Amino acid sequence: MGSDPASTPGSDPRATTVTTLATRLIDAGLDLAVWWFAAWTVIYHAALGWDLSQSVAIAAMAVAGVAVVVALVRLDPGPDPCTAAPGRPMPRALWWSSLGAAAVAALLMAGRILVPPGWYAAWVLAIAGVVPAAAWSLWTARRVHRPAGGGDEERSGPSPVGVVVVVLIALAFGLLAMFTRRPDSDDSFLVNRSLYAQEHADGFATGDTMFGDEEVDSVRPDVAPSSIEPLIGVVGRLSGVPAQTLTYLVLGPVIAAAGIFAAWRVIRTFRVRAPALVTAVTAGFLLLDGVRHQSFGNFSLARSWQGKVILVFLLVPVLWHYALAWSRDRSPSAAVGLVAANVAAVGLTSTGLVVAPAVSVLGVLAGNPKRLARSVPVLGLALAYPLGALLLGSDTGLVLGSAVAELAAGSVIGRAASPEIGPIGEGASFSWYLVLGSGIPMGIAAASILGSWATVRDAAARRALLLAPVAVLLFFGPGIHRLFITELSVDAVYWRVIWIAPVPVMAGLAVTAGVRWVLTRSGPERTALRWTAAVALPLAVTAGLWFRGAPILVETNMDLWVFDWDVDPGRRAAAQRAIDLSEPGDVVAAPVPVGQPMPLLSVEVRPVNPEDRFTFGGHATPEFDAPGRALLARSLGTGLAPDTAQAFRSALDTLSVDTVCSLQAIAGDPVEEELAATGFVVVDTTDTCVYWRR
Repeated sequence: MGSDPASTPGSDPRATTVTTLATRLIDAGLDLAVWWFAAWTVIYHAALGWDLSQSVAIAAMAVAGVAVVVALVRLDPGPDPCTAAPGRPMPRALWWSSLGAAAVAALLMAGRILVPPGWYAAWVLAIAGVVPAAAWSLWTARRVHRPAGGGDEERSGPSPVGVVVVVLIALAFGLLAMFTRRPDSDDSFLVNRSLYAQEHADGFATGDTMFGDEEVDSVRPDVAPSSIEPLIGVVGRLSGVPAQTLTYLVLGPVIAAAGIFAAWRVIRTFRVRAPALVTAVTAGFLLLDGVRHQSFGNFSLARSWQGKVILVFLLVPVLWHYALAWSRDRSPSAAVGLVAANVAAVGLTSTGLVVAPAVSVLGVLAGNPKRLARSVPVLGLALAYPLGALLLGSDTGLVLGSAVAELAAGSVIGRAASPEIGPIGEGASFSWYLVLGSGIPMGIAAASILGSWATVRDAAARRALLLAPVAVLLFFGPGIHRLFITELSVDAVYWRVIWIAPVPVMAGLAVTAGVRWVLTRSGPERTALRWTAAVALPLAVTAGLWFRGAPILVETNMDLWVFDWDVDPGRRAAAQRAIDLSEPGDVVAAPVPVGQPMPLLSVEVRPVNPEDRFTFGGHATPEFDAPGRALLARSLGTGLAPDTAQAFRSALDTLSVDTVCSLQAIAGDPVEEELAATGFVVVDTTDTCVYWRR
């Protein structure tokens, strides 16, 4: 997994050719997927705007596929750059002071020694650790030192063994995604959109399809509707494969494998030694990083079918690659890829409207600051789609403008703490800990974010690894977090700005730094003592994450070795029985655990409440009766609360409930008397539910 075989005397030319071909095919596969999905996203949004049928969209999709293949063939990406191009050596005082400040900040964050409002003491230390180093790297970018061809350079060219290792890791991730089950409540909405597109060939839904047939606005009104779920539905209709199967057993495993290839690609773009080794450690970090539901490990193969997971796991590394390859290496293919990846980000999740432009700007700036002006046209094209959707797709632009004006006036920073947000810094630290955890896992992640820049020699890669944490930290700076939470109401997803930094890759770089340093040595310097010291860090990190973290492949996190949809089998069976007992268009009242799987099983029979959070929002008009929906779901799961009988009966009538599931656990509860009094009769019983119809 060491140097590029092409540069190794005596290497087998045939092995070199096969390695190069395999690498090109993997990279081309990523390009094909990103570019074609970007084309589909534009087609889908055009179909929504002009009310086009699926047939028209499918025809356009076929034409776009041909155009993408032609573009891939004609735009030669060029040879994989292998040799690092170090910049001007950083002064030792700056080097060690930056690393020292970053280390202390990571220690304080990990130990939660500084809790709000003292969070900003740690924040200041973190800023002190990366901002001066980033400023130096940008300032000295005009004096780039090209390698002289000596033997002490880091090379990132793939070796035959390295390619095999990466392919095996990718296959392992794909198989794990296929043979594990981790249900997620978001799928009630996401898979329902795919299922609706599969069963309605006349067009695409613009409103809600969980509670009715587009009778109210969508329960998740994205600034620009994501296109990944309708695409699954269209493919399902063309292939005859159920949308649920495509989601969980096809798309999930494919993305799980492709995410590893994307990490490998950006690692090679960073021009480090032994990229396969760094990729393996990156994969290991993901497998051990399950301490939080929002951890990077749980946003990899665990839920790789969801658009937001595809964004952070696959597209963010791809974006960093495109931005660096364009600005540093002037690759025409990367320029097209940068534009396409930004469009694709919009098609995956509304979070892409913020994350993709940020990564693009930072990557282009890092690639070669002195050519920034020459990169503006391509960068402008890349940012046009996400920023256009952000500013023109809703009133976000007006709100953002007023919020920025308020921040400039200083009123956000000086505002008194509100009960919802708490003291200044509390929300920022909460978001940080929400993703990275605490203790040893936090320390490893924070140290990687703040210090991985010191483990690479290539000047552009170092700037990228410095600018990424600077941007993330600024999002958590004084007043900035409060601005977004209070003015833009994005508290539920604000923590995702951490995705700007490719944290798993950063961890892979940091943990393998010692091993890669020894690999650059030769002769007597490769002593057993040096090797022992180099390997000690990966072993210590692995032990720390294993014993103090939370591996994702454990039964407490997911079901293992199950080849099935990612839906709880008991809940699925109870929901399916309610659907079978109902007629198309019927409304089913059931506890949330039973109502939750229903939207991903049927678009004809609808639950009153698949999830409490789906009953709030702009669609929840008085006629929607969100309180009644919540009351029905709660009463049928835990029993009828005192003085709620009249409201319960009223909700049954207002929502025109046809079928009811009451849990067997509350048999004999007064809720059964109320159901009988309103005309419901028992039509079936199972171990989970008593089913009623009227």
